[in-house]
Amino acid sequence: MVLENDKIRAMILPEYGGKIASLYLKEKGFEAAAAPGEGKKYVKPVPDGSFTDFDMSGMDDAFPNIDAETITYEGRVLCYPDHGEIWSRGMEVISADENSVSLRLLSSRFRYDYKKTVSVYGNKLRLAYDIKSVNDAPLPCMWAFHCLMTYREDMEFTYPPGTERFINVLNGTPLGEEGRIYEAHGKEIDFSRLPVQSIAGYSGKPYYVKYYSTDRAMEGSCSIYYPSEDVRVGFRYDAEILPWLGVWINGGGFKGDKNTAMEMTNGYYDSVSRGLENNRICILNPGERVCFNIEISLDY
Repeated sequence: MVLENDKIRAMILPEYGGKIASLYLKEKGFEAAAAPGEGKKYVKPVPDGSFTDFDMSGMDDAFPNIDAETITYEGRVLCYPDHGEIWSRGMEVISADENSVSLRLLSSRFRYDYKKTVSVYGNKLRLAYDIKSVNDAPLPCMWAFHCLMTYREDMEFTYPPGTERFINVLNGTPLGEEGRIYEAHGKEIDFSRLPVQSIAGYSGKPYYVKYYSTDRAMEGSCSIYYPSEDVRVGFRYDAEILPWLGVWINGGGFKGDKNTAMEMTNGYYDSVSRGLENNRICILNPGERVCFNIEISLDY
C-alpha cells in the first residue's frame, strides 16, 4: 500500500506485519528505509520464524519482545518468538486512503489487540499505536521500533537529551566485551559518527555493533543526518512511554547487509527476562491499553 503527497511517499506491506518498506523524499530522491541486501528480495515471513532468515530491511515493530526465549512468569510458561509476533504475521487493513492506512492484529497466543495507523502529512510520516490487553493475566512485554535505515559512511547521529553513557550489548564487535560502558561524550569514541571511525584497525572492514543508552531519555528526540544528500531523518516520540534507546549499525559484517537503526523502546534491553531483572520493562495488565505515536520527518 502506497501513501503519498507532494513531498514524500511511503510503502507499507500489511502482509509483512505492516512493514514500512520505503520512505522516500521526492525532491532529494532520497530513500530513508533500508532496502533488502544485494541479491535479496521480499519473501513472506513464516509466523514465528527467525528474523535473520528473511529480508532484514525497512521498519518493523518488535512486540511483545525482541530476543526469542521461554520464561516462567507468575506460574505461566511464556514462549516469545524471535523479534516478537508482529513482523511475521499479516495485519488486517481496517481502513485506508491515499494518506493513511490503519492495520490490526489480534494475538491468540498473548491475547492483545494491536492497532497501528500510518499516515503522511507534509514531510512527515506518523505512526500511531493502540495496544490493548484482552488477557486475564499480566503480560511482561517490550515494544521496540526496529527501523532499519539507509547506511552511509558519513552518517551523523544526534541522541535524545539525557544520553550520557552507552553500554555495548554484543560480544565480538569493535566495541569489545559485552557490558562495557562508554561515555557518550567522552574522548574514547565519537558516537556522533560511526563508532568504528574512532577505533584503529577497522577502516574499510565489515563490522556490526549494537549499543544502548544506559540513561532514560529526557525528551523523545533523535536523528540521523546524511551529509552527502543533506537530509536529516528525525524521530519524535513520547519518552515517558519509550524511555530507552538502542542503536544498531551494520557495516556489512552481519549477513553482508548495510543498515542502521535508532530503536526507541520501553524495555532495557532486548530480552523480556533481562528487562524483568533490570525492572525496566512494561507489564501489560488485564484490560490495560497503551497508546503512543512516533513521527519521522525528512528535512533538508
